[in-house]
Amino acid sequence: AQIDSLKETVGAPWNLQLDFPAARIHLDELDLEGARAALAGLERLTEYEGGREARLRGRIAWIEGRIAELEHGDCGRASSSYQRARDLQPTARYVRTTRLECLTALGRWDEAEQEVDWLLTHWPGWTTSRLAIAQYFAARGRSEEALIHLDYVLRTWSDADPEYRPALEARALDARLRGGQ
Repeated sequence: AQIDSLKETVGAPWNLQLDFPAARIHLDELDLEGARAALAGLERLTEYEGGREARLRGRIAWIEGRIAELEHGDCGRASSSYQRARDLQPTARYVRTTRLECLTALGRWDEAEQEVDWLLTHWPGWTTSRLAIAQYFAARGRSEEALIHLDYVLRTWSDADPEYRPALEARALDARLRGGQ
């Protein structure tokens, strides 16, 4: 990824600041090796920070959870990392959204509902969260509520690249809920 080559132009420890966006990109691309390398950089950054930075530790916990989830396909293994990340970064929308996705997959409805409420209160316009919320409502059999959120998602991503995975997921769920598949 280009971000990895950018890290070479920035001196330590500042280049380690680029490891979190690098990890997110690698995880989005399902490149677990690249994500692990970025995670190692963030762990080195904690040495510079003295381990005091809660946001940094929250990011590390989230990345560990994502790697576990993607590698093993099991939200149960990742949920404790997501909970730790949420405890360290209670306002991070990506943490709350990923945790919602996992809780939905695990059928932990009460906890998932709390994440839905929090996301709609604090980040109502973040499209990735709205997709996770639609998935939650669909999993609960609440198709009408899911479609309300999917309409927002599909309008927002109407010009998304054809291969953009979240938009593909939204279109597929919309088709399924409307009886197209």
